[in-house]
Amino acid sequence: MTSLSSGEAGSESRSLFNTVQILGSRPPQQVEHLQERGLHIPDTARAQLVLRRVGLYRLKSFLLPYKTPAGYVPGTSFADAERLMKLDEALRLHVFGAMQTVEVGVRQAIVQWMLERHGLRWYADPVHFHEPNEYLIIPSS
Repeated sequence: MTSLSSGEAGSESRSLFNTVQILGSRPPQQVEHLQERGLHIPDTARAQLVLRRVGLYRLKSFLLPYKTPAGYVPGTSFADAERLMKLDEALRLHVFGAMQTVEVGVRQAIVQWMLERHGLRWYADPVHFHEPNEYLIIPSS
């Protein structure tokens, strides 16, 4: 494990402090910060709207592929991050759609298997459950 010199440690803590300051600032200052780091933002009003909707922290996660120690890869634009956000949203919708199909299929396979072996009201018979009274709700009188 390497230790940081006092100058490096001070620089690192200032960098962390600046990051926290920027994350807590308003969208106009956030846009300015991104531009200072080399991000091309032709429509600052649109960028501010996006930042109000998704937040700087989330937006920066989509800029990670373009990150360099000095800022962002030359030519990187706000639109690049927006395209990645749209791709992420589309991918998420496809995955969730597939998960729903799998969930319904597995549930139906279990129900069908139990139905064929134990009859129509198999779910009402405590013998089919490991601890049948664990989730039993007894109405109070």
